[in-house]
Amino acid sequence: GGGAFALIRALAVGSIILVLFQAVRLFAPGVLSLGGYLSGASSSIAGSWHDLGILCGLFVLMTVALWNTRVTDGWWKYAFGLLGLTSFFLLIVINTVDVWFTVAGISLVFALVRIVGHMRSEDNNSSNFRMNVALWFVLAIIGGAAGFFSTTIYNTLPSRLQIVQLEVRPSWEGTYAIGQKALSSPKAIMFGSGPNTFTRAWGLFKPVGVNQTDFWNVDFNAGVGFIPTTFVTTGVLGLIAWGAL
Repeated sequence: GGGAFALIRALAVGSIILVLFQAVRLFAPGVLSLGGYLSGASSSIAGSWHDLGILCGLFVLMTVALWNTRVTDGWWKYAFGLLGLTSFFLLIVINTVDVWFTVAGISLVFALVRIVGHMRSEDNNSSNFRMNVALWFVLAIIGGAAGFFSTTIYNTLPSRLQIVQLEVRPSWEGTYAIGQKALSSPKAIMFGSGPNTFTRAWGLFKPVGVNQTDFWNVDFNAGVGFIPTTFVTTGVLGLIAWGAL
């Protein structure tokens, strides 16, 4: 309904502001440092450089999914086009292999779902269907190719856009060890250790071997990835809520 359209469009407006700010900041990082809050070229108002890449991948997928729907009627098509193109540009600059492969995998799934849905429906608009499926397949091919040739992409970018950002985070083994101890009771499995409590869980249950590394005194606020961290902190119900969203 209209309420859902308004929410999606409001999300698009906020997303456009985010990606435009980050895109312009690539060429003028000093001017857009927000008083020194954003210090390096890889600083982002959306979290880490990797987090920004995940969001840009989501925005590209959202643009393709909503294209030629009632959400993008009128001038909104230009707004979503700007969002998709700017997000794709940032994806190229950020150039994270796991984000590229994730975009490729989700695009392929969307294409297959679209094909199955068309076969089961009585929709005779075959031209719109072919265009939509073609977009998903093209995006899947681009994402897969970019993931395989990410180093080549980085080397062909202008020096100003060759941004290196090292992100230190717990391994899968370390995250699993934290989750195993933090979710040791039925209640904890359902509700997790609590929202935004990974730092506390890390301090309580981190593997002993970490104390023999240079990161013995680092309090990580997240695990190896968003989904494992969400499971540790919000449990099964948290995952169900995110899946429903």
